[in-house]
Amino acid sequence: MNRRQYRSFALALLLVAVVFTGGYGLMIVDEKANAVRARATVVAVAQEEPRDTLIVDYTTEDGRAVTADLAKYSGEHAVGATLDIRYLIRDPQNVRLAADTVVEPALVLAGGLLLTLGLVMALHAWLFAADPVRIPVQSRSSWRMSRRPASVMEPDSDG
Repeated sequence: MNRRQYRSFALALLLVAVVFTGGYGLMIVDEKANAVRARATVVAVAQEEPRDTLIVDYTTEDGRAVTADLAKYSGEHAVGATLDIRYLIRDPQNVRLAADTVVEPALVLAGGLLLTLGLVMALHAWLFAADPVRIPVQSRSSWRMSRRPASVMEPDSDG
C-alpha cells in the first residue's frame, strides 16, 4: 500500500468512525430528550424463554392510562410490583426500564475503538508517512567549479 492509498484509507476509516459514533450519540440524545420517566405497576407476567415479558400499567404525563409490554426483561417481579420505567412521548407503547440504556455498551466500545484507530492512522499518515524532503544535489561539475582556487576562476588583469 503506497502513501496515498494509506492516507485515503485512514481518512475513510476516520469518516466511518465519526459517522458510527455520531449516530449512536444522536440516538442517546434523542432518547434522553423524548423519553419520560414514570412509575408502572406490573399487571401480568408472560412466561417466555429465555426471558419473561411483563405487562405493565402506567399513566402518561397527559393523564392517559397505558398498558404496555416490557419485553426482554430478566428478573423476579410479581404481579403488583412497582417499577421505574421510561416511555417515548411519540410512542407510549415503547417502554423500557429507567435504568436500561438504548445503546449496547459493546457498540459504544466498537465505535470508540474505530474512532481511535482512525485518528491514529490519520495522524501517522500526516506526521510520519509524509513524502521525504527533496534536497537538491549539486552535479560533479558544479562541485569541481566551486572547489577551484580563486586565481583560476578570475580572469587575468593583463588582458
